[in-house]
Amino acid sequence: MAAITSQLAQNEQRFKVQLEQLIAEREKQIHDTYQREISASKDVIIAELHQSDLYTKRARPTVIYAGLLFVLLELLGLRVALLSHLEASSAVIESSTAILSAFLYMWGAVAGAYALGRSAEKRGISNSVTRLVTGTSSPQHEAVTKTLEQRVKEQITW
Repeated sequence: MAAITSQLAQNEQRFKVQLEQLIAEREKQIHDTYQREISASKDVIIAELHQSDLYTKRARPTVIYAGLLFVLLELLGLRVALLSHLEASSAVIESSTAILSAFLYMWGAVAGAYALGRSAEKRGISNSVTRLVTGTSSPQHEAVTKTLEQRVKEQITW
């Protein structure tokens, strides 16, 4: 009986050690996965900062202009006129109205954040938040003294 109890205790101890090893291995895999995802995100951000395409600087104003175009078309009644011309049912017109309403709420939030950021910049307030919202770059004296990696780390909290 003592031999069986001893064997069970040894097996239990080995099981605990193996379980701890498996848990540690799994935690390392999870950590490595997070690190790869963070690294990939960082690489994308750095690539966007290095690209020479100026459209990324114009993307936020383009969203503003597109939203204004949709509002103008709605004020002219083109959406309802087009749907009526296509003989759409009233349910389709109501659902398109709901979609337009949701779009206008989201567009209003984006346009509002952009307008606030631009207003703050025009008043001389320039920080990481205003630059992130408006898409403008850092002032020249900061750009000279700080490396790209430092600027990215200031913009994003990992």
